[in-house]
Amino acid sequence: MDRSTNRGLKVHSVFCRSAVGVPLGVLHQQVWARSLATTGKKHSRNQTETKDKESQRWLTA
Repeated sequence: MDRSTNRGLKVHSVFCRSAVGVPLGVLHQQVWARSLATTGKKHSRNQTETKDKESQRWLTA
C-alpha cells in the first residue's frame, strides 16, 4: 500500500518476454526512496515537469 506515512524503497522493473510470451527476464530495474521533502505534494503535481516526477521512470526504462 502506498501512503505518505509509509517509508521504504520503491522499485520500477521492466520485464522482457519473447514474441510468444515466454518470460526472458528482467531488462531494467530502478530502485529509489522518496524524499521526505516531497511528502504531501500530490496536489501540486500538475505544475511539475515530467522529468521531475516518478512517472519519468516509465519513460527512462
